[in-house]
Amino acid sequence: MTGVRQTFATNFLGTLFPGWEIEAIAGQLKLDGLGNITSGIETFSVGGAIATSAVSGTYTEENNCQGTAQIISGLGTMNFRTAVVNDGKEWIMLGRR
Repeated sequence: MTGVRQTFATNFLGTLFPGWEIEAIAGQLKLDGLGNITSGIETFSVGGAIATSAVSGTYTEENNCQGTAQIISGLGTMNFRTAVVNDGKEWIMLGRR
């Protein structure tokens, strides 16, 4: 993905600790090919409360298709380990706050 502009749909699910609140996020991220998440919008459901926020951030990609991403939104900063799969058509993210 580094060197290639991409737009990805997102769908994140998880549980926030220590309160065990369910978190769901859906939206879109646009990558500029230079390591920046240039724009996007995400809709968040945290414990049933819905909010929408613009997002930005950064990402890296190693030669082995693994990397990192940091997404910044109105709800804070989320950090991820990433892997590019399916010939660059999908971006798998495993994260923690």
